[in-house]
Amino acid sequence: MKDPAVLAAQLEGVDAVIASVEPYTREVLQASQLKVISRNGVGYDSVDVEAATDSGIAVAITPGVNQEAVAEHAVALMLAAAHGYPARQREAASGRWQRR
Repeated sequence: MKDPAVLAAQLEGVDAVIASVEPYTREVLQASQLKVISRNGVGYDSVDVEAATDSGIAVAITPGVNQEAVAEHAVALMLAAAHGYPARQREAASGRWQRR
């Protein structure tokens, strides 16, 4: 997680940000000139929404934006595990892989 002081310095002169997990605390928000914070996905865990509202900063989320990709990735991981991909990858990386 990013240090709040570092984040505040990086937000200098910034009007809008697409947030991740960095801590948008009251102190960070009050030190910024942000107008909007958008989170990719759902949840406001890393944003002090009350402080943002008090500072006139809009906060938005994007629910459902990647649900299909997440589901596809989960199925791909299950198929890879079922077919022994992790072991095959280790064999290939070590130069021991042989066609079967």
